[in-house]
Amino acid sequence: MRIRTVKPQFWESETIACLEIPARVMFIACLNASDDKGRLLWNPHHLKSTAFRYDDEITYQEVEKWMDQIVSEGLVQKYIGGRKATPYGYITGFLEHQKINRPSKSFLPPPPSMNDSVNDSVNDSRTEKEKEGNGKVREMEVEKEKEKDAGNESVSFSSIESFDSEDRRAAFIGACVGIKPDEWSDQEKELFLKLNPSLDDCRLMKRFYDMKESEMQKGGTNYWLSKLSDLLTRWTMMKGRAIKRIEQCKASGGSGPAAIQQSTKAETAHQISLQVKQLEDLMLEHKERFFFNMQWDPPEKAAEYRSMKEKLEIHKRRLAGI
Repeated sequence: MRIRTVKPQFWESETIACLEIPARVMFIACLNASDDKGRLLWNPHHLKSTAFRYDDEITYQEVEKWMDQIVSEGLVQKYIGGRKATPYGYITGFLEHQKINRPSKSFLPPPPSMNDSVNDSVNDSRTEKEKEGNGKVREMEVEKEKEKDAGNESVSFSSIESFDSEDRRAAFIGACVGIKPDEWSDQEKELFLKLNPSLDDCRLMKRFYDMKESEMQKGGTNYWLSKLSDLLTRWTMMKGRAIKRIEQCKASGGSGPAAIQQSTKAETAHQISLQVKQLEDLMLEHKERFFFNMQWDPPEKAAEYRSMKEKLEIHKRRLAGI
């Protein structure tokens, strides 16, 4: 999710007035969910979780109806792209109304009516001085690639501070499993965009994965996922592991894996909060995947949902008592 501008003209627009009120809210959510080119995933599951995450009474059929309204009014251009024929949306007035100082590179394919060169020429407001600075950044990137080709696989990201936020976040995550962002599959890019982790979280995960080799050599448990798609889909769980291990390390007064293994296993309020967040995410996923037409499909998922709800209440009571 990104910070976007909603101008006063939005509320005066006759086009916006043609939308139902929930559709207007969802269109604003589309602005926040889109990348810096105005592109986003165009499917009801993604948009419902973005605009109406806590509104259980809203159905996917209603979300699809509002999506159709937005498209019919010309606010979003729907198109198919990628090897898996994924549905995407392009906000047609995005470049006119959103001023992006340093736009991030888009991981999503452009709509058929626009190629990236045209998109970039409209959106690129950088000065010649900024472009020169970016050239220096590219030189640093080339040097790092040379180091890696020479056998230095431990690539430091401390010199990539000038990269745009999306590239930097992808670089940190990719380094965890040894896959460069430009080698990601379409599915992995979509998972990354949907997850949209913060830069601090990406740094945390990279630090956690840096412990992997030395700790496993000492016979430590394998806490790390090796596939990028697994890491992205189970991000909340892995973030919880990372925070727990690093906090244990700090509590023991050390910085290495051995210090982590000797540290206390007591749960902090922050760790319980992470468990609460993980359960809430799982409950939301269950509702989105298995709850249709006001009933569970299959019915066994209802019992799983109730069990998660009970655990959630227990964690919240424990958190209140700290």
